[in-house]
Amino acid sequence: MSLILKPRWQSLIAASLFVIVCGRSALADDSEIFTGSSSAGSQPNILLILDTSGSMASSVVTQAPYNPIATYAGACSSTLVYFKASGGSAPTGCTGLSSFSTSYQKCQSAVNSLIDPGFYTDQFVQWKFKSPKYSWTNSIVSGANRYEVACQGDYSSKAPFPTTYNGTTNTAANEWTNTANAANSYWAQNGAPAGGYTLYSANYLNYLASNPPTVSGTRMSVVQTAAKNLINSLSNVNIGLMRYSNNMSTPAGPPDPGNAYDGYAAGGMVAYPILPVAAGTNRTDLVTTVNSYTPAGLTPLSETLYEAYQYYSGGNVFFGNTSQPSLSVDGSRVAAGSNQYKTPILYQCQKNFIVYLTDGLPTADNQADSLITALPNEATVGGACDDTTKSPYNGLGANGVAIPGGWDYPGPSGKAGRCMTALAKYMFNTDLFPSMPGQQDVQLYTIGFGDDPGLAVASNWLAKAATAGGGQFYQTGDLNGLQTALTNIVSNILKTSTTFTAPTVSVNAFNRTQTLSDLYVSVFQPSLTYHWPGNVKKYSVQNGVIVDQNTVAAVDATTGFFKNSAQSFWSASPDGSTVTAGGAASQIPDWNPANAGARKLYTYIGTNPPPANPVDLTSSNSTAVTTTN
Repeated sequence: MSLILKPRWQSLIAASLFVIVCGRSALADDSEIFTGSSSAGSQPNILLILDTSGSMASSVVTQAPYNPIATYAGACSSTLVYFKASGGSAPTGCTGLSSFSTSYQKCQSAVNSLIDPGFYTDQFVQWKFKSPKYSWTNSIVSGANRYEVACQGDYSSKAPFPTTYNGTTNTAANEWTNTANAANSYWAQNGAPAGGYTLYSANYLNYLASNPPTVSGTRMSVVQTAAKNLINSLSNVNIGLMRYSNNMSTPAGPPDPGNAYDGYAAGGMVAYPILPVAAGTNRTDLVTTVNSYTPAGLTPLSETLYEAYQYYSGGNVFFGNTSQPSLSVDGSRVAAGSNQYKTPILYQCQKNFIVYLTDGLPTADNQADSLITALPNEATVGGACDDTTKSPYNGLGANGVAIPGGWDYPGPSGKAGRCMTALAKYMFNTDLFPSMPGQQDVQLYTIGFGDDPGLAVASNWLAKAATAGGGQFYQTGDLNGLQTALTNIVSNILKTSTTFTAPTVSVNAFNRTQTLSDLYVSVFQPSLTYHWPGNVKKYSVQNGVIVDQNTVAAVDATTGFFKNSAQSFWSASPDGSTVTAGGAASQIPDWNPANAGARKLYTYIGTNPPPANPVDLTSSNSTAVTTTN
């Protein structure tokens, strides 16, 4: 029979309100796609956790950093601003990059960034003419009939602002408004566009093309340079800092009885609260804080992630009350000296992220194990801590041979950091504030940096944690590679926070393609390119409730969007809020040119008459069509 859903009015109203506040529906034929509606208040939160362990004092060979005072000769013209869509590999010069005249660069937030560090990442719009009218478009293109470029980072404090005007003349009167929230303000009416771009100065690109000489520096100094450049290249985000505690001389907190060294690591602390990067002196203060880091101590990855969870959830200060060289700063607490963190999550539409950089394996990292497993519903949501994998937790390679120079003091059963992945999964799939509409969760990105022998072993572990936390893993060993990783991460963050493609489709789009109790949903992720990644996902309807393959409700009844934890049919793991994960796309064989001959397309070309009766090409009597072709 055909199933017709009768939406509950309260869920429909809640979903509608959520769309009004958090995203606007873009009209389409078959699916509802959301582009973001952003404001200064709901900027994404980014918590940078930087490795400050003793091994960060080790030397690494990298490129000489960019000097904004120097003039680099090259083919890139100083009369042009170069750009590329965010993501992908870093440019090596201006070859292959598009550009526009510097006279059209109207993004005030980018002015200083294009001087130092030489690049700026944001969402942009461009004033264009297409007969018979002018309008703003969210794609930047070189060439005729393309003019001024403005950025979302200027909203709402740096006038003038682009308008929604679609008239026939190009004058200041209709191209710009001086009031951010005016009725014809583009940002107020349209929010941030999908995706984003990175702008580059000609001088910076000439530096890259010059094949910069290599120099030797500490891992810490390279990370400090990359972090400074990241902080100086952003505007419309909130950024905070955490680091490891280096209390090596006096144990902090109760040491793990099975680990004589565990008390000497003791997690980490909030070194700078999450605040708007462009407000007041925050940008300068963030850079000053990063530059104050001195390598010392061990590598308590999961303990520090637990403290980050406490901070985001507004829980009690734990490791941050005894950490060295300082305690968690007063700005991260509800009041000076308070034992409770002040959560940076202020809005139901706000997205929250952790960018975690480390140079190797977790060490002396088990004090938080019992705290993590005691979190509400942790066993169900996050799963068990890893009690089976010996590598990399005990500092041994896959063949059981000790890693040269490895610092790893084993915790219980030789598994330092055993609960890291479980906690990452828990933070991504748990609503930190059930009283707020929707799910307030935290997404994790990890970066492995340096050339430590243990990093190769740790990479799989860091990748596993990032996947569980809904993010991605990056590995690099030099300055430019680290800057590229950080830029790509922030680009993903801005896209996630402003296009609202995660989650993508609301409940009121579900009663369109239904067969019996099966529900098929087409989803698309908006992109700046002509190709929009898409997927088809299957769910089921039982007793009027949309459920996933585990017969668990797949939709958040308050927001009307897929839960992060939803696992559609055909999917090997939860994929609810990610367009490209799982679904029918996961069943398509990977494309490999070497195997092109195995992929066959069957059609009738008139050579032979068709059979009188239909033939089952997949029956036991026919091998023409198989699951491999």
